Amino acid sequence: MTANPFAHATAWSLLETISARHGAREAIVFGDERLSFTDLRDRARAFAGGLETLGLGRGDALAIWLPNRPLWFVAQYAAASLGLVVVALNPRYRAHELTYILGQSNAAALLLTDRLGPVDYFDTLEQVLPDLADAVPGELGSPRFPKLRHVIVDAPDVYPGCHRAADLLSDVTGAARAVGADDVFTILYTSGTTSFPKGAMITHANCVPHGWNVGEMLRLTAADRVLHALPAAGTWGGVNIPLTTWSHGACLVLMDVFDPLRALQLIERERCTVLNAVDSMLIPLLDHPDLGRRDLSSLRTGGVAAVGGGRH
Repeated sequence: MTANPFAHATAWSLLETISARHGAREAIVFGDERLSFTDLRDRARAFAGGLETLGLGRGDALAIWLPNRPLWFVAQYAAASLGLVVVALNPRYRAHELTYILGQSNAAALLLTDRLGPVDYFDTLEQVLPDLADAVPGELGSPRFPKLRHVIVDAPDVYPGCHRAADLLSDVTGAARAVGADDVFTILYTSGTTSFPKGAMITHANCVPHGWNVGEMLRLTAADRVLHALPAAGTWGGVNIPLTTWSHGACLVLMDVFDPLRALQLIERERCTVLNAVDSMLIPLLDHPDLGRRDLSSLRTGGVAAVGGGRH
């Protein structure tokens, strides 16, 4: 096997390397939005500048409570450039789960959306932070969350007590800090089936070289396009698949909500070459009546985790 070029890299240094090498190539496709590697790098730099204006710095925890969308990864790599630690929050968390993890992780900032389809995130957030609407943005001061100062919302509307994510895309780009491969990149929480969820601290060294190795096994190149509907809040969806894809200059085709017909349409339209899924996604895809009517000839590889017992 070829020597791993990212053996000692951080997530941010990987993005800088790939954007220098494949800057004009697409890194993310999401609906009608298309980001090149240069776009992704520049947006991450701009968002890092905004995070710095809030006083966030090395070692602070940024909790991300978003569905799959470009901002998830913009914020993740902005954090990586500054030495912030990303706390990945499942979009389906209820109030008690959000309460526990915001407190246990000592999050200094929370980034969320206001809604996704019928799901209103603020219905849940108001149970966790009932005084948010009366707070000055950046001065939350909740007794339950003494470290939490900032709530950042990805929405066109202004919410009391919150910053708008768009306003943090600063003209002053953040200056990348001296972050090492052994520094923590993200905290991923276990399912908590037997007790409270445990926060697994994942360093850059834990995941960046591994991502490249997986890409080599899949024989990825910059021509590949990866359909990505697994939640970014998980290990596979938020760490492994993006690093596997981007370390080889390939493109993520994002879905915020999995729908089998939409997935078939995207594979055909975007000429996706890689599909990763769990069985609860793959089985409806294979059973869909449109399966035989779609040109899926571009697909060549991928992976499936059988988490639900499969078909009996």
